[in-house]
Amino acid sequence: MEYKKLAQDILLLNESKNDFKAPYITNCDAIKKSNDFYHFIFNGALKNIDNKTNYVYDSKLVEYEGFCKTTEFSSNGVDKVTIILPEIKSIKKVITITHEKAHAYHMLSKVKTSELVPSFLDILNAIVLDNDYPGIKVNNLNYKIKEAKKVATTYLNKHSKYSKKMQENYMNDFLGAIYLVNRYLLKDENITEEILKSLINKDNNLTYEDNFDISKSIEFIKKK
Repeated sequence: MEYKKLAQDILLLNESKNDFKAPYITNCDAIKKSNDFYHFIFNGALKNIDNKTNYVYDSKLVEYEGFCKTTEFSSNGVDKVTIILPEIKSIKKVITITHEKAHAYHMLSKVKTSELVPSFLDILNAIVLDNDYPGIKVNNLNYKIKEAKKVATTYLNKHSKYSKKMQENYMNDFLGAIYLVNRYLLKDENITEEILKSLINKDNNLTYEDNFDISKSIEFIKKK
């Protein structure tokens, strides 16, 4: 992977005009909607982990921001995780929960986590939610593009508190997530099983094609 070229390509991505006004939703309903999404995508094959997950809310976080961390351990490994979310109660929180819950599945399954699968799932959930909340898909994509551009800028300017490797991983995962969403939208029959395995099986590796055009793929997602 030529990361300088990838960073330059990311900086050329366009954010779309979007005036989405996120409606109010309770925290309980946001968690339920995220669970419903996981059940729908994996046809009930993925075990619910709410009994192993604590949710806390931080007023300092903006919408779409969140964190997942391990909080309880036993001889078998991680027993519980905590997902930290923004306090603001809007439909966007469903997407954040979906993203952080993928990290939670990784941690509870002793799988090395990254931004690849969580980003794939949150983009896909935004596409699903867009049916009932028009504009949330583009709003979420704009956020992800903006965050990727921040990393690409610091990567090219060589001024960052994060290591080159961390920045490369982030850009790589952003690219990979867009690729996986495209595979799903193009009705790839293997993608759901691959993603399911990636959440619980540490031996499973997801890859993407080297000639993948991220700009065209993002435009394809916006039109779906």
